[in-house]
Amino acid sequence: LVSSKKILRVIMASIQCVSQMASGDLKNIHINVPRENMRDELGLLARNIERLSTTFDDIVTDIRENVEELNRGSEILNTVSGGVSGASNDVSIAMVEVAGAATSQAEDIEEAVSNVNTLDTSIENIDFSDIFEDIVKGSASYE
Repeated sequence: LVSSKKILRVIMASIQCVSQMASGDLKNIHINVPRENMRDELGLLARNIERLSTTFDDIVTDIRENVEELNRGSEILNTVSGGVSGASNDVSIAMVEVAGAATSQAEDIEEAVSNVNTLDTSIENIDFSDIFEDIVKGSASYE
């Protein structure tokens, strides 16, 4: 019964972290896993949720940095191409490409958020009652 409570605590913490990530808060995701669960499936789940959060946060940071760099580059290009119509046309084409790349990155982020939401829903829909019943009865073996 004590072990079931610890397992449930880790699962609930995992669900809370996935929900936090799904809402866009990717900072400070940490799941407290009891020492005895650090090497089992729950520990693996917790560590991977934390890694996923860090990866998403890194992606968002990279996108922000790229947008800032693109904005600086765009300002420089606009200044340089001031009176030259040929250069202006080149800048226009580059901006369309940049917009396409930014749109692609935004779609990738939306897909990642959708995947996190799907993971959140999947975790919420898992029926742990049989597992807990087996654990309580002592018929299941978890290492």
